[in-house]
Amino acid sequence: LENAKVVVRTNDVVLNIKDRNNAFYEVKYAVTIVNKNGIEHSRFIQFYNEFIRVSNISATCYDEFGNKIKRIPKDDIRNYSAISGYTLYEKTRVKYIDPEVLTTPFTVEYNYKINLKGYLNLPSWIIYEDYNISTEKTSFKVITPGDYKLRFHNKNIKTVPDISKIKNQIIYRWDSTNIACIKEEPYSPPPLEFLPQVILAPSDFSIEGYEGDLENWNNFGHWINKLNENKNILNEETILKLKDLTQNAENEEEKIIIIYNYLQDKVRYVSIQIGIGGWQPFPAETVNRLGYGDCKALSNYTKSMLDALGIKSYYTLVNAGENSEELIKEFSNNQFNHAILCVPNESDTIWLECTSQRIPFGYLSDFTDDRDVLIIKETGGELAHTTVYTQDQNKQINNAQVTINNDGSGNCSFSSKMSGLQYDNLSHLLYEGTEDQKKELYEKIDIENIKIEKFSFHEKRDRIPELELKASLKLNQYASRVGERLFVPLNLMNKWTYIPKEVKDRKTPVFIKRGYYDIDSISYLIPESHSIEFLPDTVSIESQFGTYLSLTTQNDNTITYIREVKYNPGKFKPEEYSELRNFYKSISKADNVKLILKQKD
Repeated sequence: LENAKVVVRTNDVVLNIKDRNNAFYEVKYAVTIVNKNGIEHSRFIQFYNEFIRVSNISATCYDEFGNKIKRIPKDDIRNYSAISGYTLYEKTRVKYIDPEVLTTPFTVEYNYKINLKGYLNLPSWIIYEDYNISTEKTSFKVITPGDYKLRFHNKNIKTVPDISKIKNQIIYRWDSTNIACIKEEPYSPPPLEFLPQVILAPSDFSIEGYEGDLENWNNFGHWINKLNENKNILNEETILKLKDLTQNAENEEEKIIIIYNYLQDKVRYVSIQIGIGGWQPFPAETVNRLGYGDCKALSNYTKSMLDALGIKSYYTLVNAGENSEELIKEFSNNQFNHAILCVPNESDTIWLECTSQRIPFGYLSDFTDDRDVLIIKETGGELAHTTVYTQDQNKQINNAQVTINNDGSGNCSFSSKMSGLQYDNLSHLLYEGTEDQKKELYEKIDIENIKIEKFSFHEKRDRIPELELKASLKLNQYASRVGERLFVPLNLMNKWTYIPKEVKDRKTPVFIKRGYYDIDSISYLIPESHSIEFLPDTVSIESQFGTYLSLTTQNDNTITYIREVKYNPGKFKPEEYSELRNFYKSISKADNVKLILKQKD
């Protein structure tokens, strides 16, 4: 119970693999909700479609003493379409149960069955569902035909299954009991990154007549090639148009840019999931005619247009998401949820995100950056790695000129140039109206009592994009007056304020995925009526988590404040967390220094 919001009382899964086309598994799952933080884990959510069928659902609720509260009637099992806001059509639906019990603790028990017709993914044995969830008893049994090759991979665990043979079947079994939860801590990695699990994958499989195997990444790529076969055909009129568009291009990269811009102008992202469409793109000519498609269709369409110009590119599978798990390279299986395009270039590789009408050419953002992917070549699948945006590329440069008046008010003109992944801090504002832009800028600019008098944006659409914000501000009360003194904050708008909480006996590694670099240069013109009483000393901080430098100089009535901070990425030992806290506390303290001005006699 210690630190647990939920205790899984029983999680028993029995998977029965009949052949390469059919399998089913039955689940008995009982969970005690310890406090209100865990109530969302009392709900039943199961997606299904023509390949996944869910049946035999039962649900029963018990109070804290184990007395039955109610059995959920079948009529209370909700059945929704799973169509998302960006999906035009799909057959996926969801069965959903909310016990609607709010008095904790309580227990809910679910029993259900899942039938798989054609399967690329098999259920995994996940011992920890999430942080702050403990488990009393869990078991995972897999029954296969005697000649079936079950592939499994131990991640962060050394447990081996108990294997037995009965007649013409092989039975694999994993068990574990009394597993204390792991408490979520600041800067913990995604839970499945380091928590134990056993991952299953088929060897041979068949989906709607498309046969394949997952023995290695090359073979997986061959299966994708079968799905994509003859999907790259464009009509002659379109090919002529593409050649006309690119006829004046000076080199191949310029042609790729023209085609990418054409893609963004012509099509939009719409998800359509029908049948094997969850894995297979629909034809390039269909996208060309209709003007929309999902990630697979749009990546294939872009590849088809480049093919028409004799430019080599590769359809690529990726596990997308800002904090997605790392690919398990040594265990080939379907670890992907998105498709992009890889374009080999003379000097380097160009990666194209084909679903966005806004993203700059060759820029991936944190959605697909810095991760292993599977590029699909004619010869099969090959692992590659997407762009890593370096600390020096993920830069924010702030420049400002501030005039301080006798009463502590002032005026400010500033520019903030954001590049690399910091470009995404404000890039969405480019597509909003002026009033919405101003409203968010008031929230983003961390200065009290200001009036934004004017502002503008300038975008550099490049593979390392840049966005510059220029603004003029009226500072109604910037410096604090105490008697004959003015206290002027030197860090205008980039103060570090977050200090992660203290954690004793930390268990999880410290995980910082990306590095950033901030530079601030601010000049203050002080009033003639005041003299400088206190000028802060230079502060220099060095840590494995980054570096910090701030210095203040004087030239007549102009005070210049320089601040440079580098935040290092990396995976660090749990015991090094206190050093991270000290680094951030030191930065926060240094960022709060003030220049003190005294009124002249």
